[in-house]
Amino acid sequence: MNNLHSFVIKAAEEQIFAPDRLIPIVQAMIDRTDDTRQQLESEIDRQRAAVADIQSRLGLRCDAIEAGLAELGEACFKQRIDLAKIQIRKAQQISIHCASAIKQRRRFLRRW
Repeated sequence: MNNLHSFVIKAAEEQIFAPDRLIPIVQAMIDRTDDTRQQLESEIDRQRAAVADIQSRLGLRCDAIEAGLAELGEACFKQRIDLAKIQIRKAQQISIHCASAIKQRRRFLRRW
């Protein structure tokens, strides 16, 4: 009986882990991972562009303060500056999250 179990398990392993069966599965996983990586890299690029735009606008606001065209004490102006800072932090966090996901996928693929 034990030999029969061993024989059945060995036959199943040979069928399940046969290269002609595993190669398409692994290739599909790699393709999906590549697509996901590209999407994450695109998101990082979008977030970097957003940060650059927000920093530019923040710089213009600082220039307006220095030129005496606006005062930091104005509630509306201060809210815009605070919002810009929050948007920068959020975009940077998203970029960090996406970069982390890319690194995790690379580690996973190295195992294969």
